[in-house]
Amino acid sequence: MTTHAHDDGISGSAKRALPQNNSAVSQVRTAKKAAVPAARDVAKVNRILLVEDQPDFGRLIREYLLDSDSPRFEVRHVESLGAAMEALTEQLYDAALLDLTLPDSIGLQSFQKVFQLNPNLPVVILTGIDDEDVGVAAIKSGAQDFLPKQHLNLLLLTRTLQYAVERKQMEVQLRQSQKMEAIGQLSSCIAHEFNNLLTSIQCNLALLLDSEKLTDAAEEKESLISIKDGANHAAALTRQLLTFSRRQIMEPRVVDFNQVLEGFGNMLKRLLGEAVHVYFSYDTGLPSIKADAGMLEQIILNLAVNARDAMEAGGEVVIESRLARIDTAHVALHPQARTGDFVCLRVADTGCGIAPENLTKIFEPFFTTKEMGKGTGLGLASVLEIVRHHQGWIEVESVLSKGTAFRIYFPVTEAAPEVKKPEGETGSLNGTETILLVEDDPTTRQLVGILLRRYGYNIIASATGAQALQLSEQVLAGVQLLLTDVVMPEGIDGVELSKQLQGRNPDLKVVFMSGYSAEVLTKNITLPERLMLVQKPFDPKFMLRVVRNTLDAKRTA
Repeated sequence: MTTHAHDDGISGSAKRALPQNNSAVSQVRTAKKAAVPAARDVAKVNRILLVEDQPDFGRLIREYLLDSDSPRFEVRHVESLGAAMEALTEQLYDAALLDLTLPDSIGLQSFQKVFQLNPNLPVVILTGIDDEDVGVAAIKSGAQDFLPKQHLNLLLLTRTLQYAVERKQMEVQLRQSQKMEAIGQLSSCIAHEFNNLLTSIQCNLALLLDSEKLTDAAEEKESLISIKDGANHAAALTRQLLTFSRRQIMEPRVVDFNQVLEGFGNMLKRLLGEAVHVYFSYDTGLPSIKADAGMLEQIILNLAVNARDAMEAGGEVVIESRLARIDTAHVALHPQARTGDFVCLRVADTGCGIAPENLTKIFEPFFTTKEMGKGTGLGLASVLEIVRHHQGWIEVESVLSKGTAFRIYFPVTEAAPEVKKPEGETGSLNGTETILLVEDDPTTRQLVGILLRRYGYNIIASATGAQALQLSEQVLAGVQLLLTDVVMPEGIDGVELSKQLQGRNPDLKVVFMSGYSAEVLTKNITLPERLMLVQKPFDPKFMLRVVRNTLDAKRTA
């Protein structure tokens, strides 16, 4: 009968726990083979680093793992801590099996050195018959589990490794989720304030550009247009902040993916420059997808710009669409995938490629390998969040010095693409109606009022919903449209204000403005089903068009 002793040291009994005669080893192998199914299913291969200095024991564990069908394993066996540290710098592993008694390291320092090198690596400790206390201590230090060598069998070994990998993945996902939530809350607040500032800038620019004193040939006009371009880029940056934090307002419609690509092609070629050759390939007869066309363009733009930046001396970018039928074999290799029919967007380049150690980081917000000032680290993070919003997923392949390929999958729909109705954008933006403007930001309120007056409208301005209700007692009968911010102080938001005013004047038209995120709006305010919302920062001409179209629209029941 074997006695289990427990102490704080590392004894040599772990080595003696290994079956030493051929008969015992044969029995273990016979039992192991009996547990292995005849048919091997396609499954993800887990890369395991085995650190065990006793060759026979290491060989036996390796055979255990290689004979496993589900999960499947690829094993690299090293016999010292030094060799293990070198292996960890050469390749990424899904988990490690670590003996604590090694020629060049004894006890917890073996685990601690591995943990310091790669804290995200799931480590399972191999313990002898009288060093289980050390295994427990290792778990307290960050190891995933420990296995007494004398009780090893195929089922225990494979399940322990599988659970260790899954637990570590869940820990990483939880940390990432918490980080994204914190960044998202911060981004949403920053974006709201920033959007009000940009709205003021864009309104001022519109007033200056429309000035009669400004001639087409004036140098000042070129400067103003340059400022306008900068403001538009800043607005795009706030949209990216909101997108990767899942707070951007999206408008999904049934679209033809090839039409989105075709409509974006010429602009993309100009943007990437002459040194980059862009090739498009379309799979004809693609089914439709339900997506926000603007967000699809942002995906393509971000991936294409990322490809361009990876090719300093120029190169080729291939953008293609195809129908992908995903089966169980594909899902086994790519756990985020789902079976069924999907439209696949592939963007490939001939650039420098991505280092293996960075592949797991490229979608993290603010992660970038570019030089300071040449990238925000938001591009791929935004892409990932847009794809998640569309119930899709991303697969990446990259080879250093040869290039990178991104494949993005979108679920198909049987519905026909929606035909976008013309909005009468060539009509006049002018009007003579009276508008009740409610906006708590004084600069935005002043500039929007000036802009509307310049186009002929009569403006009654108010800073809060409560103030607007007081004003409405005298002026509501003569007001044709309420233009109001959604979130305002003093307890009456834009939605509540519109309900009260329309209750007294059913013919009153309403347009909402907001610099807040979609999440803030929908969580804190019940929005009406039919909502005309102008998202800040807005192009002033777009806001004028929405106002004019809303006033001209026939009232529907």
